[in-house]
Amino acid sequence: MEKNVDQLIQSIPIWKGKVKISKIDGGITNQNFLVEDNGKKFVVRLGQDIPEHLISRSNELTISKAASDVGISPGVVYHADGLLILNYIESTTLTERDVKNNIDNIVPLLKKIHLEIPKKLSDQSISFSVFNSINHYAKFLKDNHSSYCLLLKTISI
Repeated sequence: MEKNVDQLIQSIPIWKGKVKISKIDGGITNQNFLVEDNGKKFVVRLGQDIPEHLISRSNELTISKAASDVGISPGVVYHADGLLILNYIESTTLTERDVKNNIDNIVPLLKKIHLEIPKKLSDQSISFSVFNSINHYAKFLKDNHSSYCLLLKTISI
C-alpha cells in the first residue's frame, strides 16, 4: 500500500486507536480498504469525482445514506471530500449458482431498492439512464474529434 494512502487513512479523526489497514481488491473508480479499529471493522473508499464518466461522489454518498436508511446497505460512518467510510458487513460475492438458489430472497431486495430508496431522495435529483450515458460518451468522442466517431451508428447527441 502506498505510504500516502496509509497516512491518509490513519489521519482520519474517527479512529479510537492504532488501525490495521488491508487493501480490498476491486473498485473500478475508487480504492477500497478494510480498516480494523478497536475491534470494529470499516470499509474506507477513496475516490474523486470523474465527470467525464458521470461519477459524482456526492451522489454516491446520498445513495449510500438512503440505502442504509431502508436497511439494505451498511451505515455511513464518516465522509469527506474523496472519502467515504461505511460499517463493514461480513459477506461473500454471490456466484451465478448462489443467485439462482437465492432468487426468492434477492427479488424482494431489488424491489426494495427500486421502491424505497427513491422515497429517500426528495432533496436531490439523482438518476441513471444508460441512454443518457451512451449519448454522453458519443458526444465526448465527437467533441474531441475521436477516430472512434466513425464506428458510431446514428446516435442522437
